[in-house]
Amino acid sequence: MRDHIGASELTSLVEAEVGICDEMVHLAQREQHALARFRPAHLPELLAAQDDCAHRFARTHEALEASIGRAAEHVGIADAGSPSLDVSALLPYLPPDARERLEDLRSALEGRAYTLAVLNAQNALLVRTGLVQLGQTANVLADVLGESPAYGASGSVCLPTANHTLVLDRQA
Repeated sequence: MRDHIGASELTSLVEAEVGICDEMVHLAQREQHALARFRPAHLPELLAAQDDCAHRFARTHEALEASIGRAAEHVGIADAGSPSLDVSALLPYLPPDARERLEDLRSALEGRAYTLAVLNAQNALLVRTGLVQLGQTANVLADVLGESPAYGASGSVCLPTANHTLVLDRQA
């Protein structure tokens, strides 16, 4: 019975999750580098790649859950009313080599998830710090220029001059 519960499929799916997490960690590191070095032009590409990884991870995880469900039914531990099972519930029914490999992969996945959580928190802090700096710069510029810009009759911005008068519609 142990040979027929899909140990190789389970292993392949968890390996795929670890691989996708590795990609996500690498992308988060690149994102951090772009944020720290003020290279926002790189962000759209990185965010699109992260989104792709998240979708692939979700699809892989759905396939893993389906595989776990089939294996659980095969060994008789599936219960329609029970909460979703994970790989650990199947470990006692797997051959020793598959059990050891899946335990190692689960540990690796947990490590990647922790690393990713830390990188995401650091990147969020960089973004918040950047927004605060932009807000402070906007406030300084508003103070230097006076109040918010006024608009002339044609809708154009009125520019303040050195003696605090406004130049309206330079076309006149």
